[in-house]
Amino acid sequence: MRALLPRHEISESLEGDLAEGFARRAAESPARARWWYRRTVLTLPYLALRRHIGRLRETESSGSIRPGGGWMGGMSMDLRVAMRALLRRPSFTGVAVATLALSIGAATLLFSVVEGVLLTPLPYENPDRLVTVYLTSDEWRESDNDLLRRSWDVYVPTPPHISAFREAPGPVVGVTGYTYRFLPLDPGDGSDEDGAMIMIDAETFPTLGVAPAQGRLPSADELARSAPVAVLRHEAWMSRFGGDPEVLGRTFRFGDDAYTVIGVMPAGFFFPSDDRGDLWAPVREEARDWPMYGLARMAPGASATEVTEFFETIARRLGEADASQAGFGGRAVPHYESVVGSVKGGIQLLFGTALLVVLVACVNLGNLFLARAAGRREELAVRASLGAGTGSLAAAVLSEVLVVGLVGGGLGVLLAALSIDPFVDALSASLRGLPRQGAIGLDPTVLLFSLVATLATTLVAGLGPTVGSARRAPASALGSTRGSTRNDGARRGQRLLLGVQGALTVVLVSGAALLGRSFLEATRVDMGMKTDRVAVLEIEADRHRFAEPGEIARATTALLTRMAALPGVSAAGAASTLPSQGGVLLVHARPEGTDPDRTASVTSLRASPGYFESLGIPILAGRGFEEGDASATVPGAVVSESFAVQLFGRADVVGQHVLTGSGDEPTPWEIVGVVGEARQLSTFQEPAPTFYSPIWHRPESAFYVTMSVDGDPASVLDAARAAATAADPGFEVAQATTLARMLRDGIRHIRLRMILMAALAALAGLLAVIGISGVVAHFLSEQTREVGIRMALGAKARREVGRVVRHALVPTALGLAVGVAVARAASRVMESFVFGIEPGDPLTYLAVTLTMLAAAGVAAWLPARRTAAVDPARVLKGD
Repeated sequence: MRALLPRHEISESLEGDLAEGFARRAAESPARARWWYRRTVLTLPYLALRRHIGRLRETESSGSIRPGGGWMGGMSMDLRVAMRALLRRPSFTGVAVATLALSIGAATLLFSVVEGVLLTPLPYENPDRLVTVYLTSDEWRESDNDLLRRSWDVYVPTPPHISAFREAPGPVVGVTGYTYRFLPLDPGDGSDEDGAMIMIDAETFPTLGVAPAQGRLPSADELARSAPVAVLRHEAWMSRFGGDPEVLGRTFRFGDDAYTVIGVMPAGFFFPSDDRGDLWAPVREEARDWPMYGLARMAPGASATEVTEFFETIARRLGEADASQAGFGGRAVPHYESVVGSVKGGIQLLFGTALLVVLVACVNLGNLFLARAAGRREELAVRASLGAGTGSLAAAVLSEVLVVGLVGGGLGVLLAALSIDPFVDALSASLRGLPRQGAIGLDPTVLLFSLVATLATTLVAGLGPTVGSARRAPASALGSTRGSTRNDGARRGQRLLLGVQGALTVVLVSGAALLGRSFLEATRVDMGMKTDRVAVLEIEADRHRFAEPGEIARATTALLTRMAALPGVSAAGAASTLPSQGGVLLVHARPEGTDPDRTASVTSLRASPGYFESLGIPILAGRGFEEGDASATVPGAVVSESFAVQLFGRADVVGQHVLTGSGDEPTPWEIVGVVGEARQLSTFQEPAPTFYSPIWHRPESAFYVTMSVDGDPASVLDAARAAATAADPGFEVAQATTLARMLRDGIRHIRLRMILMAALAALAGLLAVIGISGVVAHFLSEQTREVGIRMALGAKARREVGRVVRHALVPTALGLAVGVAVARAASRVMESFVFGIEPGDPLTYLAVTLTMLAAAGVAAWLPARRTAAVDPARVLKGD
């Protein structure tokens, strides 16, 4: 009984009554006395709990409170009282819970991406010791081509470099090379979907330090003779082979070749990235001289800097011994960076934004609870005057904070759980593949983060009100009258929080505004071609049907003839790639008869007759392509104006000959036309010197058809798709779209960041508006009598409204000024995320500041206007 009941329920009189009752009944019957005593003791906790709850209900209506109690019993009752009190104030509770749920939900969602993509270790042995090996090119570093200059240090190693790095003693204990092979994969059920093979050498799996979950790895003999054996990725085993338990020894076809399954890797294992690769197999004989991606394992104690110096030395030494390898250096990059480096900055930016939103929510909750605690002054004073200690008063306030935290945090995690799959899918689609997408989820680490974030937010938000309530003198609180304005400490705290909230919000809104302007600038870029009335088909040709180059050339010519004849189509052409789609090649070119030292690296792509006309790329001199250009003795080529100026020093180069390729037998071309500059690489890169060759010279199995349309380009897509299928059954339409939509997809990573940051900034702005409105409403609740007296004495309503609005706008404006200064000082963080504008653009910050001031003014004006419209006589009479 002593363990179950609070201490104040146990007294000497109670124990005496029990002893007296037992003695009286024992005189008559000891057995009945014992039964009575046990029954009474067992029912005492229930009677005491009922009496305890009854007193609490009286407390809620009278403002009194019990003078003490056991810790667990008191805390439990505080939480129950807090829940009932919050339910009686649905507007306050709803705003507080929604504020916390939205902010915790956003932070949990983005932290799940951070944890899965950036924080979870790679599935290799000691992954921090793995480095990706690159070559550095002196020629690319000094090139006039912007793409080459930016890629000078990510040149793919050659097999001689891989061998030299592996054989030389140094700070590495393993070096391997690998490359890809993409062909249809038929697991034996007749399906013929595209597959990706990673061709490996003898050092690949030993360097990674992994073993298969089933079967074995290729032997040294199998690797040396390029045996047709393969190790499956676990996910490919499940999806492509149906999880067949008897998969070992099973034969499947990859392209025209048969392979035998000898192993299956563990679930979750990928190499080199988790979005490419179905199987691993020995390097084929014909691919042994291909450039290969390099990977190395650092020796214990070695650093990436030491390994880079080692690779640099070996590469230079190889160049001195072999002239064909001259001009290259070496570089080592942590393999983690090569896997996630492309998305790391964007994910960190979004997560940092989410944390700022949590801070804004924390400030907003602090303001709400300050107002709530101020409204409970008299209640807490009564509790104190009746004997409640400092801890009891603090617990009474803190219990409401904890209830809001538990409910809001739980709803936030629920929101994150419901939205994580569509969010990750949208993020992956926007970024054209999200590394390590399979590792993203609400695992225990993410849930722990949510719990810590929720507790930290609610406890920090409730710290000020809790301490203030515990320290308040009961006499001063009881002596204050309704409508008194003497609450200077709480008011100063609220004004300070308003300033902090304004500063944090303007930082978020400024970042979103910069990304929004950047997106608009990207949509307004002059591409050097027509983009608004162009329909596009992506065509994939059946490799088996078009075995000979001439066959696919004839079929493509017939296809373009059909496309040009469609109603509304004025011109049709084909190209090996389009802007933002990748696949642009880099070639060495020089005027015929000149010194090989005059060779320049230029952008190159292949195009058909009608291509320039369909895209509206102006032909400045000569002509576009004709069907005979590919088969002429000296094939015809078209060049951009910048190409002509860079190589020949002038633009009138029609009829001149140019050589492309390196080595002893470069390919000669006759320039038949000069065209205007076009952004063939991407929206974000200036036009580069470009060399166009006839698409029939080396027919593509995958290419794009472009059609200039008189009206809406989307209106011809169905007819174009049907015409492509009718032209030849070997043509498959991978996608039918418009060029404008394709270019918009090319900048979708900016759009995604803009949308997410705009959503987070809008949430922060909404919280700021709610906070300002709540502070003003609380201020007016304390000023009701004063406002009534002022208006009764002749004060104008407009003046009173202005006074109240200034009360909220002054600290907010100061906070906005501080926030703008902080945002501009930290603007370098945004340099890699914006396009076409400066991160410190003053117009953006001015527009954001004025917008936030206007929103703050409206948030303060609405409650002030309602109070000023009240009849002063009613206010004074009610008081």
